[in-house]
Amino acid sequence: MAQALDKSKYTILIVDDDEDARLVLKMMVQRDGYQVYEAADGLEGLQRFEEVHPDVVLMDAMMPRMDGFTAAQKIIEDYEDREVPVVMVTALNDDGSIQRAFKIGASDYITKPVQVSVMRHRIERLVRTKAAEDGLHKIISDQRFLSRLDRDLGYTLNTQRVLTLTMDIVLRRSGGSSCTIGVINRASRRLERAAALGGPKWLEEPVPEQDLLNDNHPLSLAFSESSQIHEVPQSDDRVRLLVPLVVEGKPEGVVVVDNVMARFLDQTDRDFLQQVASRAAITLSKTRLYERSQLYNKKLDYLHQISTAISSSLNRDDMLEMSTRGLAVLLDGSSAFFCDYDRRNKQLMVRANFVVEGMADTPPDVNKKIDVTKDGDAMKRLHEGVVQFQASRLSDDDPLNFFVMRFGLTAGMAVPRLQDDVVESLIVVADSRFERHFSDDEVGLARSLGDHITVMLQQANLFANIKELEEVKSEMIRMASHDLKNPLLQVRGYLDLLLKTMGEALSEQQREFASRITSGTDKMNNLLEDILNLERIESHSTTQLDTINLRFTLHQVVESLRPHAELKRQYLSANIGEEDAYIMGNELQLQQAFNNFINNAIKYTPEAGKVTVRGRVEDGEFHFEVEDNGYGIPKDRQDKLFERFYRARTPGTEDIPGTGLGLSLVKSVVQRHGGDVWFKSEEGKGSTFGIWLPVKPEPAEKKEAK
Repeated sequence: MAQALDKSKYTILIVDDDEDARLVLKMMVQRDGYQVYEAADGLEGLQRFEEVHPDVVLMDAMMPRMDGFTAAQKIIEDYEDREVPVVMVTALNDDGSIQRAFKIGASDYITKPVQVSVMRHRIERLVRTKAAEDGLHKIISDQRFLSRLDRDLGYTLNTQRVLTLTMDIVLRRSGGSSCTIGVINRASRRLERAAALGGPKWLEEPVPEQDLLNDNHPLSLAFSESSQIHEVPQSDDRVRLLVPLVVEGKPEGVVVVDNVMARFLDQTDRDFLQQVASRAAITLSKTRLYERSQLYNKKLDYLHQISTAISSSLNRDDMLEMSTRGLAVLLDGSSAFFCDYDRRNKQLMVRANFVVEGMADTPPDVNKKIDVTKDGDAMKRLHEGVVQFQASRLSDDDPLNFFVMRFGLTAGMAVPRLQDDVVESLIVVADSRFERHFSDDEVGLARSLGDHITVMLQQANLFANIKELEEVKSEMIRMASHDLKNPLLQVRGYLDLLLKTMGEALSEQQREFASRITSGTDKMNNLLEDILNLERIESHSTTQLDTINLRFTLHQVVESLRPHAELKRQYLSANIGEEDAYIMGNELQLQQAFNNFINNAIKYTPEAGKVTVRGRVEDGEFHFEVEDNGYGIPKDRQDKLFERFYRARTPGTEDIPGTGLGLSLVKSVVQRHGGDVWFKSEEGKGSTFGIWLPVKPEPAEKKEAK
């Protein structure tokens, strides 16, 4: 699950010469808590950029003095070290403009009018990406500093001397009779004796780390969540001290002091002993930390290289191949493979694999389908994030045995890609050489790369959608831009004003002309609205989804249209049934789909006609149909019925208003919700239009409410 983002820490710069457009964008952005700055053209935008150092820039394309493409290019090239994402927000939607924007390095391209949900989603995605990249740069800087510090300490400190000195100080201050220092060996995952003074001595034999978590073990207190000094009674006045050696908030060892006089030990002594143990812990971890830091720095550099390579491509297959190879090399595994997860069919589909040179691993072949119907618990574990497994450490009923048994792995790590807390895909990194235990650093690197892959795959999917809809969107947006709609609204406004001021003075012919102008502007405005609705539905595949009761939604639509039928003295009947039908979808879009079909039936049925609406649940699907006894559609005009702008005109329907986009809009909505449309019609007898949609089980909260 993505971490909460404090948006008040991030700054957005809006550059647009249209004051109203800036105000709208500002209201969208401030709603989420971001800090907002504005500029009225490209030159002012560059100046404000240098003043406020924004995290994201929203840039219009067409502006006076300096256009948005030029200003964006200067920001991207002149301030390359800041890596600030620039989003083009413009009414231009031609192929050349989009290619030009991405060629100069724009992070995204959004066309006007802007959907609030789209803008908020994309800004948050960019801010999260930038925050992750800034975090990586900070980690690299911090680790390099630690590396230099460790190197300096290594020239002057002797581990054994410090251990001896530590034991001497502890015994003198505590009055104990013996002291033993044990340290966990991360390779063997056992607690081993590093030094001892006096007797009796502890840790003659190493203790497995897992045993230290057992409350019955005499040293378990030192490895509990509390890092304080623990006192274990030995006699009436003597105690054993267990002083944890804590490194990075985690116990990595213990100082054991026997036969300490408890009554002579005050809080000052305890604080002193804990400080001594802290110094010892730092010294003991010095060499390992330095080596790990060097390796970690190299891996961070390589992580940055992988991320850059993935970001440079918008081809999904290339991204999967680079991600699979990159994660295997980053974690020093022996092989890796990438799988998409089909939740509906409970299958993993292998999309990419990689074997390190010289290794004998045999990962599953690309395009192989793996049935996980019986392995649901293993998939549920992936909802928790990155998981790792070692064959000998898994119990027989552990769900992670799925990876061992199905793929023959000795040890490995599964890195899921989650979308809204649902597993979309995963990368499995294997190590066939030994039962590898990945460190926290390695898990963190894998998680960081997994998050980056998620963002980049989302961007690739968005780009693919843009290319697919490029031709249709350019046609629609040009027609619906302010160059067409704004003048149309002005014509209608001035016409209404003219009729109010001169209505009595106009002749009958002039009133007729005015009426035709009004009718024409209404038709054109309806056409623009239908175009924009269709464009929004088809271009915005990531929209807010809610649990919807289709039966209830359909009932609402029928009742809202009943007055329209009554005006034509039509008989509108509804047989919707009593069984609820739930779907994850967009309620407004589905309402519009139902509305279009029923409204069409009313429009294309003469007065005193009959319209019948039916709805039912059957075999996991909701079936809706509307039947009328209207004009019907000739057979030679039925093939193109769902094409954009097509109207199957027949005698008697010439004067019925319409744009030819309603049926196309319905089909787009239904198919995006996983269903389909159908119809049958006979000229002169009427038509029946229908929809089927997949439904899901009744939500738990609905059952509890009942």
